[in-house]
Amino acid sequence: MRIPFAERIKESWIKSWQNQKRDQTDYVLHFVRLHTEEGVSGIGEAKMSRPQAEAKLAGMMGRSPWDYLLDDSLQGILIAVYDLLGKASNQPVARLFAGDPRKSITPTWWSQCFEPDVMASEARLAVKLGYKVHKVKARPWQDAIKQAEAMCAAVPKDFKIWVDANGTWETAARTLDLAKQLSRFPNYIGVETPVPRGALEEYRRLKGKMPLPVAEHVDGLDVEQWTREGLLDAWIVGAPEVGEPH
Repeated sequence: MRIPFAERIKESWIKSWQNQKRDQTDYVLHFVRLHTEEGVSGIGEAKMSRPQAEAKLAGMMGRSPWDYLLDDSLQGILIAVYDLLGKASNQPVARLFAGDPRKSITPTWWSQCFEPDVMASEARLAVKLGYKVHKVKARPWQDAIKQAEAMCAAVPKDFKIWVDANGTWETAARTLDLAKQLSRFPNYIGVETPVPRGALEEYRRLKGKMPLPVAEHVDGLDVEQWTREGLLDAWIVGAPEVGEPH
């Protein structure tokens, strides 16, 4: 399936990708549907190329879906496995992971790094659609403070904004300067990866000084050391491999 960018943000999104040395105008996704002899089916996004997906699927023929429980080598095909197993057991998929799963989640809107007026219109759309949190990308080619001014003027005070710098703020000094300015906006609730991932010394310089909570991705870092030193307010677990204990 080839999904083009929505027209309302197409030009801005292409510009943002170009600034990241990425030539992209749409997304190409591969979906799979699994079927059992009993007539149960499951669907998922493969998260891999079509040839890779076809090879994986060929090896699954004639096997029980239960054989693939926690099999992270399937990547997105595992979504279809759990969809199928949930239907077969007449249980929500969440029950396959926990005996007492959460009853609700907070839906989050997401934006690339756009011009302030586009960011504001996206935030308004998020509110209209019922979203409560907006994760935004901060990048050097746009002014994060002007983006904040435009968005916060366009949304109610209880609408929350989470900013992800992906390491582009580079240093603790620059991070503190930007974070202090952003903390003036009550909608802003946290900063993700302000300096490059794993920049331990920079995070040590931020400790106890940040006016906003700071989070970092758990994968690839020494969680015990970072936790012991109290360098973060939150961990981002993303999509950890379900076969690993966490």
